[in-house]
Amino acid sequence: MKAKKLFLILPFIIGYALLLNSCKQKGCTDKGALNYNLTAQDDDGTCIYCTTKVEQDGSVSAFLIDNNGSSPYFNQTVAIFNLSQIAKTFNYQSCGSDSCITSLSIKNMVNQEIVFSYDLQGSGLFVSGLADIAANQTTRDSVVQSTSSTFCNQMTSATVNSTSTITYH
Repeated sequence: MKAKKLFLILPFIIGYALLLNSCKQKGCTDKGALNYNLTAQDDDGTCIYCTTKVEQDGSVSAFLIDNNGSSPYFNQTVAIFNLSQIAKTFNYQSCGSDSCITSLSIKNMVNQEIVFSYDLQGSGLFVSGLADIAANQTTRDSVVQSTSSTFCNQMTSATVNSTSTITYH
């Protein structure tokens, strides 16, 4: 008799278990995803992740020529300014703000330490500074401009002028 009751009740138990199992909420179960669903019990493959794209957007060089007639390097290129722009974009706004980063490095082209003040202009950029660079060395890249613009200026030209007498040591 007990076996017969169990045989009659068993389909209801199996049906109830299947019903409960099919009621699991589906969604993204990865806590690292943008659309993580705390209540989801079954991952449905819809997780969305942040990706960042970083690419060189432009670069340009400017040459500093010593125009001092009494200089040992008169009318020669004594430093090369290299500007480069990097565009950083995200696939979703919630991942971060798109930006354009402009960096500068300066290479000393002579066999002596060089010291000078300068003004650098190019594609909407204006930078003033003081350079003190060892013989035949290059300064490390430094960020001279960082904007939240989604597009870099795509630099096509730059000019540099010394705003002081260039000294050599």
